[in-house]
Amino acid sequence: MSVFDLPRLHFEGTATTRLPTGPRCGLIDFTTHRALTDDGPFPADRPATEYHAFLHRRGPHFDGDGRQRPDGRFSVARGWDFDGNGHFWLDARITRTETPGGPPGEENGHQDGPADPVVGGGVDVWGHYNPYLRTTVNRARVLDVDPASRWTTALMAGRFGLGRRGRSHDGGYLLTGGVSGLHPPRWVDFGHIQDVGDHVLAPQLRYCAVHQFVVPGGELDWLPDAARSPAVRALRAALGEGADGLVVQLALDAMSSPRVPDAPSHWRVRGTVAPWYAHELRSYPAGGLLVPLPGAPLHHLTVDVARGRAALNMISAVPLASRAPRPGPGPLHRLGPYVNAGDLELRTAGTGRLIARVPTDAYPSDATCGIVTMPAEPGWEEAEEQALYLTGTGTSGRRETLLTERETTIQTDDALLVLHHRDRAHGNDHAVRVPLRAYVRGRPASAGGICVRQYFNPRAVPGDSVAGSSAARCGDAVVLGVRGTGAYASECVVETDEHGHGLLTLRGERAGTCRVLLAAGPADVPPADPYAPGSARAAYDDEDALGYWAGAGSLAVRVLPDDWHLDDVPRADVDFDLLHREVFAFYEHISSFMRSEVFALADRCKVETYAELIWQMCDPANREKTYYMPPTRDLSGPRARLLLAYLRNVQARVRPPLTAPGPLAAEPAITTRGELWTVLRQAAALELSVMLQYLYAAFSVPTHGAGLAHVRRGQWTAEQLELACGGGGATLDDGMRGSLLTVAREEVIHFLLVNNIIMAMGEPFHIPVIDFATLNAELPVPLDFALKPLSLGSVQRYIAIEQPATLTPRIVHRRTHHPVLQHARRRPARPPHPYRAVGPGRPAGRRGRDRERRIGDPLTRGRPARRRGRGRGTRGDDRRTGALRVHVRGAADARPPGHAVHGPGVAVTAPRQGRPGGKSGA
Repeated sequence: MSVFDLPRLHFEGTATTRLPTGPRCGLIDFTTHRALTDDGPFPADRPATEYHAFLHRRGPHFDGDGRQRPDGRFSVARGWDFDGNGHFWLDARITRTETPGGPPGEENGHQDGPADPVVGGGVDVWGHYNPYLRTTVNRARVLDVDPASRWTTALMAGRFGLGRRGRSHDGGYLLTGGVSGLHPPRWVDFGHIQDVGDHVLAPQLRYCAVHQFVVPGGELDWLPDAARSPAVRALRAALGEGADGLVVQLALDAMSSPRVPDAPSHWRVRGTVAPWYAHELRSYPAGGLLVPLPGAPLHHLTVDVARGRAALNMISAVPLASRAPRPGPGPLHRLGPYVNAGDLELRTAGTGRLIARVPTDAYPSDATCGIVTMPAEPGWEEAEEQALYLTGTGTSGRRETLLTERETTIQTDDALLVLHHRDRAHGNDHAVRVPLRAYVRGRPASAGGICVRQYFNPRAVPGDSVAGSSAARCGDAVVLGVRGTGAYASECVVETDEHGHGLLTLRGERAGTCRVLLAAGPADVPPADPYAPGSARAAYDDEDALGYWAGAGSLAVRVLPDDWHLDDVPRADVDFDLLHREVFAFYEHISSFMRSEVFALADRCKVETYAELIWQMCDPANREKTYYMPPTRDLSGPRARLLLAYLRNVQARVRPPLTAPGPLAAEPAITTRGELWTVLRQAAALELSVMLQYLYAAFSVPTHGAGLAHVRRGQWTAEQLELACGGGGATLDDGMRGSLLTVAREEVIHFLLVNNIIMAMGEPFHIPVIDFATLNAELPVPLDFALKPLSLGSVQRYIAIEQPATLTPRIVHRRTHHPVLQHARRRPARPPHPYRAVGPGRPAGRRGRDRERRIGDPLTRGRPARRRGRGRGTRGDDRRTGALRVHVRGAADARPPGHAVHGPGVAVTAPRQGRPGGKSGA
């Protein structure tokens, strides 16, 4: 069962977060998406910097030591990272492995030492691949689904990997895999570190939460070095024996005290990688849940008793007594001792039978990240039929019951949801179905009817004089309509089948946020009178005064504002002012990261320039991806569609380019000038010039907006528009224009690869100067390089550039069969070979094609790229022309001078014997 099964890999290290703290200021009305001041909503047309300054003045202020000071650099209203961009990353290493094969009855496994090569390897999470930017350099994310609550800070990763040593291209990963969904906080503890000193942010510094995600077996990539690690081999074998993937469980605690504003936060991270089975939840720890009694020194944990052993998942169960006031060494604070609850005893609730003993020195087991495995006592089989409880030394100093098992638990992997408001005008509920799962003593089973209730968060509606007041009652706001099989209501009952499956349907009735309680019975409710004044705050219990919600089955829901009227705005009327007022202003007010790291959303010029990229990042289809914007994931569909309408309006203003026929060029001759560059410098110039040709051709294709104008004029059909321009940013299909840009990016990669070799030789990074007026005289390439619009001729040129070497005829020297390298070393006084054509570069084909298709280029008009006869520097150039064609494949495969050599995107041919100033085929 999940982390209770072997093999296991344990890791420790540091996690870094850039959680934006502006939305937590308490002055955000999430029902209207408006930032508030003490006098009411802040005007959307006012500069965002004014609101930022207001929050800073509002305070209260504190210094880097957490003491309140009027001149402190920090403001509670802005938070410690107002500039946070939502990024999350790990700096963690595998510290221990456990594999099957331990002594029976003692520990079903053994701990491998440093001999396993995976020990010391890195553990990483990062974001999803971004198909728009064609990059994997994306961070994982951290976000507040309900910024007015401290219970909804989620992680989101797109990929997981382990085994890296140093840089990934030096010591690569052993395995990687795709990850999906949000990773909600579980077993949230606001008192994990009992003494953090007198600090304004003390509640945050004491925070601890457990997160869990799964890498499905079908998403796993086992890299070649995985076989070197016994533990990784055992993981792979477990998947072959019935496991459905890998589970990654991690705990974040001991956040570092911020020393300067707008800096990353560092956390201690500990976790475990183990097999995962499909009957378990992806985001909630497996096993029977034990919850603490009031005043108990331990926190939540799960337990599994099977095969003669008892395993406890105590990853966050044992609090810490204290921590050092300042960080060091490193970014984290030195932590004090764990709280001692004495020797623990696990017993059955019905008969009191001892199931297992856990000595004081066996927990919290940092070496195994809180996974404690002990031999079970005789009669342990009774644990399968009875609830369990854990005894130890309580605050009174005597042995007492510390935790009891919650026999029936109901949870869901969709524990954090953002819903659209129902569209009453059009009769669309925009309902969401939430799968529930019930477990009895840690095993899937029917729970009968699940009682579903909701508790709204009054802190999310500060602009509501009733629901947002301190006297608000639980029934003053109904955020959701819920139902099982009946009609929508504020409460409902969901039936579960014999496997514990149930289905809950939610729809947004009112903008705001709430908790949804999933209880096994009507009596399982927070200990607060729902009809008493102030019961809304008491029952929601943001401070965890009741000690109830961390162990209860629940989900947190945010309902977006009712803004369906924005879909009725004529698309032609969507201009920048409307877009800024309805979409951008809110995000500009609550955070500054776009302004400081990208561009200000109030900058009309930048927004118009990057309108397509903005839409792509905010496309609702990408909401489940880490690169989705905004990071808070609270952009409604109608507001997102305003972005698309604005993009279309910007594209419609684009004037189609004017074309004019150019004069036919005379037959050029290939000459060179200056001293001959080295092979790698020539290759760098080749790659860069090829990239520029692709870019020029790409920009000769009209943009989507200009293409639309052609369609309106009847010059293009809709099919031609789609072929040339794709969907105009609405989809990943960018047509021929996008394909050319993609190839241009690949040529940049080739250029960088060449420079990697140059720098490995000790030479500096080389950026050649590309002038297409003289380029063909400098590069001995049997092909005209020129900036040409996309045409049949330019496509044939690209085919000649990109075609495999096997398609190029073998060219043999007439008088000698010396290898090319030897020929280059001989350096004859005059060029021994005039150029031989490659593919479509043959003279007859080129002349016929150019007469039919050639379009003049005003950038090079009046300055011919090639001249007949010998140009300046011909003597020195021509003697070394053969040096470009270095063919290194060993003596057995040595080719004679004149053979075509192909590199990444390059096809180069050496010249043949002929007159230095004579004509050459190109």
